[in-house]
Amino acid sequence: SLDSYIASNRARAERAYQNAASALNVNPDYVSNQKNQKPKNYVDDTGVALGAYPIGDGLVQRVSWNDSTDTWEDLGSPLTTKSHIDNRVAHINAAEYIADTNTGGEAIQAAIDNLPSRGGRVIVPQVGPDDGIVNQNGNLEDGVWAVNSTITTSGKSSVWIEGETPGFRAQGNGGAKLIANSNINNMITFTSGSLDGIKYLYFDGGDAGSSTLAQYCVNFGNGNSVNGFQMHSCIVTGAATANIKIDCTQNVWINNSWIELSPNATGGIECNLDRDLWISSCLFNRNGNADINIKTPLSRLYVNSTRFRGSNNSINCADNLINASVIGCVSDEPDNSFLNVESGSTVENSKFDNIQILGQSVTSHIVNNLGSIVDTSFNETRANNLTGSNYVNVVNDTTNTTRVTIDGLGYNGSNNPSSSGDWNNNGREGVKILWDNSG
Repeated sequence: SLDSYIASNRARAERAYQNAASALNVNPDYVSNQKNQKPKNYVDDTGVALGAYPIGDGLVQRVSWNDSTDTWEDLGSPLTTKSHIDNRVAHINAAEYIADTNTGGEAIQAAIDNLPSRGGRVIVPQVGPDDGIVNQNGNLEDGVWAVNSTITTSGKSSVWIEGETPGFRAQGNGGAKLIANSNINNMITFTSGSLDGIKYLYFDGGDAGSSTLAQYCVNFGNGNSVNGFQMHSCIVTGAATANIKIDCTQNVWINNSWIELSPNATGGIECNLDRDLWISSCLFNRNGNADINIKTPLSRLYVNSTRFRGSNNSINCADNLINASVIGCVSDEPDNSFLNVESGSTVENSKFDNIQILGQSVTSHIVNNLGSIVDTSFNETRANNLTGSNYVNVVNDTTNTTRVTIDGLGYNGSNNPSSSGDWNNNGREGVKILWDNSG
């Protein structure tokens, strides 16, 4: 039963603690397992009159029995255990290593290297040690953390790297800013998984006009069969190939972050993930070919309350996408479409609800399907000022049991959607459209 399982685990833990206490030359019969609670009263002729009890943070206090007062009295200073040492080094400030390294990036790496193997937190202060570093706009910045070689968490698990204070550095305060200062593939790679993550940091891919440029700012997984990465309240900008590369097995969460300004990139996020990508309350802005570029088959994409702006496509499927749920998003001026499905790719068993596309006479389509869309719904999609057809090749083909429903609002030029234009004669099932011929 569950009770017996818990009791068995508790008994094993107590035995382990008593064995450890025996090494401190105390009587294991007089070892308390409760924090700040001294052992039971000593009984004469039951062995050495020395005991111990935990006082927290991996510290143990030895006690000696006083026959005259019939009480335990503390004996000497608390003893340090391995647990105490691990707890101390599991929270490190990168500033402690500035004096021993050449750049801010090296100081962050040194802090990671000094974490225990089980991981911990590295705190990065807002003001870094490096001055005169060229950012993506070609301007010099002082007080940043220059990254000349890839920062890696190799050999550690559950590593969090956090800016010391909340907020975006772009606003003059808040999180620390890391700038690529050499031609490197990744600014930082997370290789172990186990819920590693970053928070309150600004990653700048470096000077786009020179060789000091990162191909990727953040790499989750680096091709390893690992899972469990998180990014909260970060800015990631200016990388050459993609701002973020997701290259692992499953479970990546990205929220409250800006991923932007990589106009020549293949994507804001280059996704090589097997399954389960969550994106919430983010801003994507001008990320080249696509804000989210799905490069390998992905099962379960969840996107909500997110704004896409100015990339060629908001979501591009270069491979299959299954079980996607995209809800409550706005897409401003994508050059091609909100959803682009490349030839040979499939979108299946998915839904796109409450999507608003602000075409501004720049955007061509809501959906551009060059592959296959199967068992997928588009509900309450709104679009204005498109330059092309609303839904390209989104049809109901009864020969292969494709079922696509569309419930949307859009402009169809001067064409009545019941008799002409892209809406006409495509065999859609359950189409409900509000037609406005004014745009």
